[in-house]
Amino acid sequence: MDDPRTITMDLSGLTRLFGDARTIGEALGRAAVNHGLRVRLAIAGTRTAARLLAHANGAPLTVVDPGDEAAALARLPIELLAVLGHDAPQPSYRRTLASSNTPSQRRILAPSERC
Repeated sequence: MDDPRTITMDLSGLTRLFGDARTIGEALGRAAVNHGLRVRLAIAGTRTAARLLAHANGAPLTVVDPGDEAAALARLPIELLAVLGHDAPQPSYRRTLASSNTPSQRRILAPSERC
């Protein structure tokens, strides 16, 4: 548990038992609804990507295919990093990051932290 309102899980290896990521996410969503909970689920290759996408997207379920995390995160505002407990970047840094599109800057927006 990351905070009282956030739960992260490693789904590695579960596809053989329960189906693909979307099927697992849908089952988790149904279980939550059956218990009277309203949730937003995101499944991605990294915990960071999943947390950011769950907070950014109002959809009940977001599934990002492996390797597509950078593209999914690229459209998010950098201020969303506050969700992770980080201060929002200074405006000058935000402008620099927005004006460049190098691999190292994409890694800042899509950390390679594994779940």
